[in-house]
Amino acid sequence: GSVSFESALLDAKLQFDENEASSILIGGIDEMNDYTASLFKLAGFIKQDNESLYKVLNSTTKGVVYSEGATFFVLEDKKQDNSYAEVLDIEILNKLEVDEVEAKIIDFLKSNAMQISDIDAVVLGYNGDVETDTYYKTLSATAFAKTQQVYYKHLSGEYNTASAFGLWVGAKIVKTQQIPEIIKVNHVEKVEYKNILLYNQYKGIDHSFTLISKC
Repeated sequence: GSVSFESALLDAKLQFDENEASSILIGGIDEMNDYTASLFKLAGFIKQDNESLYKVLNSTTKGVVYSEGATFFVLEDKKQDNSYAEVLDIEILNKLEVDEVEAKIIDFLKSNAMQISDIDAVVLGYNGDVETDTYYKTLSATAFAKTQQVYYKHLSGEYNTASAFGLWVGAKIVKTQQIPEIIKVNHVEKVEYKNILLYNQYKGIDHSFTLISKC
């Protein structure tokens, strides 16, 4: 499901921890075919063909725009001269209610000796589904109201490994120390973008937290 890429990240981390590898190529790939698309439409997962253009952040309808993509990274167990971002931690949770997410994030950050105020930007998986984007909207209005918020699925579309594109967005922010206007949800400027939290979920299940930091 939507934690496929995070599962691969965890697999890579385990291989590093067990000294089974020192350099790993990791990727998330999804392709969409006509048959799968027809089934998703029948199930109501995809927005109607005749639906007018909409903005992901203020969608009022169910379903998403499904897409496809491929995103790859090279992970290494030691910092290199060309390293610019570090994956500090990953957590996967199956099913959460909207009012449970903030506490889970606080616990996740606490296990990494951080709190919400230490996060310089949060990358959220808004996809335009009015029913489940409430997970992100609630966090945006509460826990991360004073944090720079970023989104990306208006550029990539939704697919099972779209969070890999989100990780690329977060890593680019760390590398360039800039956030393009096109991906900003709000405007909370920072002097430095050091710690980035990524949060993704799909239909209220397969929640993932990924914490990255500037090397």
